[in-house]
Amino acid sequence: MKNNKKNKNSHSDKLKKITVEPFYLRHWKVLFLIVILIVYGQTISFDFVHLDDTKIIVDNHDKISKLSNIPDAFVTQYGFDQGSPYYRPIILISFIIDSQFSGISPVFYHISNIIFHYLTVYFLFLLFVELKISKQIAFILSLIFAVHPVLTNAVVWIAGRNDLLACLFSVLSFLYFIKYTANRTTKNFILHIIFFLIAILSKEVSLILPLLFLIYIFFYYRVGFKLSYLYKFLLAWVGSIILFQIIKSNVVSELGNLTYGIPAIINNIQVIPEIIFKIFIPINISVLPTFTLTKSIIGALIFITILLLPLVRKSFDKKNYYFGVIWFLIFVLPGLAIYYDDQSSKFDYLDSRIYLPIIGVLIFSGEILMNLKIDIEKKKHLYIFSAVLIIISVLTFIQSNKYENAIVFAESAVLSNPQKPFFYHKLADYYFEVRDYPKAIFYIKNAIQLDPKNSLYYKNLILAYSNIKEYDNAVNAIYEALKLTPNNPELIRGLMIIYYKKGDKRNALRIANEYKSQGGIVDREFYEMLNK
Repeated sequence: MKNNKKNKNSHSDKLKKITVEPFYLRHWKVLFLIVILIVYGQTISFDFVHLDDTKIIVDNHDKISKLSNIPDAFVTQYGFDQGSPYYRPIILISFIIDSQFSGISPVFYHISNIIFHYLTVYFLFLLFVELKISKQIAFILSLIFAVHPVLTNAVVWIAGRNDLLACLFSVLSFLYFIKYTANRTTKNFILHIIFFLIAILSKEVSLILPLLFLIYIFFYYRVGFKLSYLYKFLLAWVGSIILFQIIKSNVVSELGNLTYGIPAIINNIQVIPEIIFKIFIPINISVLPTFTLTKSIIGALIFITILLLPLVRKSFDKKNYYFGVIWFLIFVLPGLAIYYDDQSSKFDYLDSRIYLPIIGVLIFSGEILMNLKIDIEKKKHLYIFSAVLIIISVLTFIQSNKYENAIVFAESAVLSNPQKPFFYHKLADYYFEVRDYPKAIFYIKNAIQLDPKNSLYYKNLILAYSNIKEYDNAVNAIYEALKLTPNNPELIRGLMIIYYKKGDKRNALRIANEYKSQGGIVDREFYEMLNK
């Protein structure tokens, strides 16, 4: 009898050992948080980078300083009427909430970005599991997402929160859509629609979500799924999109310097191979990316390989694999459909926009890993995965440092893309703010050398020379600018004032008369000073 009891006990102990999950799967929530804090914790002390962030948070602080400003976010275009063609009230609301804790200090804005990133990783893991990816592989994929260098822009750049929020609520909406297909509860339907609405109010890319939902149904439930179940979804999706478009049309005025649709996609199509390259080879990532032929060619070859791989390896589950490919493409394409007329002189795209599409890459990568029978319980596989995780974490940590402040950010952009005048101009702007005018002049001259027909650069050069009282150089800069925009009243008035500051009253009077003859207004007091 005693032997039988011992046998039963030992048998139950074995069962317990078999059913108990590994440590990392029992504590995945905490492990994700620890890894994210190790990699991104340093960014809490970072300053603004002066790319949209200061315009929204500092220049418009009076509009985000009170919770009573929240209703105004729904009738304000993104960036507080700075000519933006976008309608994104959720990010403005999030900034209003941050402002209650941080004011115009960037600290809590960075903390919020880290929180949103963690929440996205958290729910992404659950989504992978719902997509029938094994928990172990879902853990691997989620950790890669948590620390991938190409996502640094979205997490560390405060204005990259657009993509953090859009991704978080898109993942939540998709998660509850899958849950509804499994048990069809009203709770899951309501949560799905709420998160869908918040997603489209976070960023326009989420408007494409219903197409992804329908593709999911087609891939996984086309046999035995009743179309009647979709009617209420279609009604809710269409209603939400119509509501969004009605509000947006009344809030946002379209800009004239934009190209939309197919022509824009043609101009931006190089983005696809570029970001594929950076996802699989995440080195030398610029804070403000521009197209490079080498990356585009290698990225295109990788993408072709991705498309053809299931045809070579027959054991792949093609549904899972190509659903991931479709996810990637379906969230990349909307961002390609807008092209700014001055885009070629600036950066070509932003890495923050990869935040949602990369999930598709992880989905088909998960299928590859499962097909290869990757198991981090095996020492060899664990060592390889650990090495990859450490390498990309270090790369992300280093990449994050490029966002430490405005000057470091702009210098990094110049170093990566020395052929872009816009980056020199941005760097000059930052030196203006700290009143280091000699350095501002140095970088403005670099911008002018690359783009000598940009009158804005000359205006800033004139101002810089004036601030250090190099009036002869300021006069020369004005005459160079007048070659680009003859009879420009602003330049002529500036010339008049600089001549006066220089002590050349004769030329100041001459220019004042010329300015007045063109309809400009010259104060009587100014004439009296010139005639003394």
